[in-house]
Amino acid sequence: TPELVTPLVVPVETPGDLISNELPMGERFASTLLELRTLVEAGRFDEAQALLDNMDRTLYGYGQPEFGELDKRVQLRDSSVQSLPSVDQANLDQQAESEALAKQAQIAEQAELAKEAELAKEAELAKQAERAEQQQKELELQANLKKQAELAKQAELAKQAELAKQAELAKQAELAKQAELAKQAELAKQAELAKQAELAKQAELAKQAELAKQAELAQIAENARIVENIRIAENARIAENARIAENARIAENARIAENARIAENARIAENARIAENARIAKEAEDARIAKQNESRERARLQAQADADAARLAQDRRRDELRRQAQQARQAEQDRIAQLTLRSDRQQAEDAAAEDGLIIKPNVPAAVSDADLQTVYIKFNQLSDAIESRNISTVTSLTQGSSAARVQQLLQLFQNSQTISSRVTKLAARRSDGSIIGTLEITSARKADGSTVRVPATLRSIKLSSLRSNSGWSVIDW
Repeated sequence: TPELVTPLVVPVETPGDLISNELPMGERFASTLLELRTLVEAGRFDEAQALLDNMDRTLYGYGQPEFGELDKRVQLRDSSVQSLPSVDQANLDQQAESEALAKQAQIAEQAELAKEAELAKEAELAKQAERAEQQQKELELQANLKKQAELAKQAELAKQAELAKQAELAKQAELAKQAELAKQAELAKQAELAKQAELAKQAELAKQAELAKQAELAQIAENARIVENIRIAENARIAENARIAENARIAENARIAENARIAENARIAENARIAENARIAKEAEDARIAKQNESRERARLQAQADADAARLAQDRRRDELRRQAQQARQAEQDRIAQLTLRSDRQQAEDAAAEDGLIIKPNVPAAVSDADLQTVYIKFNQLSDAIESRNISTVTSLTQGSSAARVQQLLQLFQNSQTISSRVTKLAARRSDGSIIGTLEITSARKADGSTVRVPATLRSIKLSSLRSNSGWSVIDW
């Protein structure tokens, strides 16, 4: 509760006090009358009443007709100006001066008459003077009491104004305190909202990290599934090759027996042309040796590519050895059969020579520019699949893809962001009519631009494709 302060009582000057008593009576009368009339016309009756109450009695008696009329208007609260006396300042001054002179003459005359009056009346005059003085004192006392009441009223109003001011200040202080509390509550609310937003942001980041981790695990699982599928397919291919080889061996044994019978017949027929047969046998032997050398080279390259997968490489080597043995047996059987066919063909050539015919030897078909373009496109598709890190396309374009090589490619795909590769050394091989080339992985880089080391077995890979009845085969590498 604000501390109450006793207001300082300041004396208030009434409008009548503002008119100096030192002015002439006429000027005081005119100024007071004009001021009183202005207040009445403006309807400010309380101020007009205060002016009348504090007016000097001599001045009031001097202008009693005018002031009396205005006093009636104040009592009736009538601000009408029709019946109010108008004042001409110049005339009022002259009239006041004349009346003052007349009054002064009258006073002088009365004084003279008083001096000439009877001594008996002196006591009465003194008594009347005393009564007049007493009456004047009573009037002054009433005026003082009324003035003090007005001052007390003004002091009370000032006190109430001060209390109202203090109450307003207290109210403003309370409002400021409530505003500060509301501001602090708003700041706390904003801090809580910011904290909740930060927690939501951290939860979202954790969720994204978890999703990225799950995607990575799914990718690893998919890669493992692809490797497992390749391994299963490789095992199935090896088993199929073994079954085919076994069937071929049984068929070949029967054919060898047949060929041996034919060869025996051929040997008897070839005695007459032994020199020619020797030459043909030498050519066949050279072809067989070249074919064996090519098979050994292919086996060496295949073994080198599968060095990281020892178990699968060992299986492939055993399969290759079986295939080479089969090829050797096949070559030997072909040589024997060829000797027999040579004899028959020689007889046919002799007969054709007598008839004027020429028979051309059986050689691989020539590789055209269109064939080179077809296979080159296929080699480039493999290069694009590696650059786009598409292992499914890689395995569909190639045959004999070992699990070790697929695992190396998957590891390279996972460790890098970009891969550059190219196909070089495209050529046609006359011995078997195949088209060969080299796939080079020139570089691999991470997302930050740093270089990733490419394994030696992937830097340069030999590619080949053979012609078949249905077109060019899938890529062997």
